[in-house]
Amino acid sequence: MRLPGTDEGAPVQVSRFVSREQCHYLFHFHSGTLSDMASASDSWRLGALFQSLGMVKSGDDVSAEDLIHWMVFTACLIQRILLIRWHNELRRHFERRKEHLDFRAEWYAEKLAASRQMQISIWDTKRQVLLSKLSRLTHHLNNLRSIWDGQRAAFTEEEEEANHSAARVEHICLQGGVQEQLVRSLLEEFTSASQGEERLLDNLTPQQRLHAQAWVDKCVVDYLYRRYLRKLKMITVADEAAAKQRLLQECRNMVLSMLKDMDRT
Repeated sequence: MRLPGTDEGAPVQVSRFVSREQCHYLFHFHSGTLSDMASASDSWRLGALFQSLGMVKSGDDVSAEDLIHWMVFTACLIQRILLIRWHNELRRHFERRKEHLDFRAEWYAEKLAASRQMQISIWDTKRQVLLSKLSRLTHHLNNLRSIWDGQRAAFTEEEEEANHSAARVEHICLQGGVQEQLVRSLLEEFTSASQGEERLLDNLTPQQRLHAQAWVDKCVVDYLYRRYLRKLKMITVADEAAAKQRLLQECRNMVLSMLKDMDRT
């Protein structure tokens, strides 16, 4: 095969790999000097196909050199096809991996920011509760000193109950890191659910009533933890509501169990 620009007297090669531009030139602009090449290419039915792929055969004879060239060409073509496929698969794999890592990084940053914000809010609330508790204890100690000095009467039952209720609320606030208003409303809700319209707590002994109150406090703290998880988007609103209903039912069952124990005795 004689390429454009080569010497007219140069020997014609049997077959060679040429570029696509050279194949295009040979196919469309062959002259009289390349007439034998054109006729040979036209006589071979697959000539146009291999010209488009980058290979031109210049004769009808099949020699050992043609076979070697054909094997090299086929191997290179298969390698190129496989490399393109592997390149695309590897690129898609790394793209999916990158998307996954970007999602994890964004998710982690969002959760970390929300968690830190929640921790700051909890610490600030606990600080306020501790200051309020310090003020209450200081006032209570002053009253005890006044009672000891005979400047005032002893604590009434209502004052003792109010002091116990305040200490109870403060303890739950420090455990859950929430405001007193929320704790008071939750205590009222859980207490109402435990005794119902029958006011079952009134039928308990003082010791059993304290035990029931401790159980109610535990259920409130458990619910506050579920509320904390929901704010971090680790559980759904439906999960929080289901947990609350389960805890309310546990409070009710605890009081009923105490009443059954009283009936047996």
